[in-house]
Amino acid sequence: MTQGLDIDGSGNLYIADGQRIRKVSNSTGIIETIAGSLKVSPWIPHDYLCQFNASTTLQWPTYLSLNPLDGSLSVLDGDEILTLTNDNLINKQGCHKR
Repeated sequence: MTQGLDIDGSGNLYIADGQRIRKVSNSTGIIETIAGSLKVSPWIPHDYLCQFNASTTLQWPTYLSLNPLDGSLSVLDGDEILTLTNDNLINKQGCHKR
């Protein structure tokens, strides 16, 4: 099983690339960062955050899985499962606000 890659219904390729998630457009070949930061920076745990902006620093994303029903992208990042939504937010799975 390939780690860190997935393809959506339009043929766009999603890649776990260091501390980022990248998307390669099938129609144009343009590569864009859709989650994570272009800056190399230390990772800060998301202990008390259930939802945060997609430009936050990721630890080390590995497995990717696209949901064909809503287009969201689930990511295994260290020991956390994160879901990138279509509105550029990341939801931490299993998180409950206190």
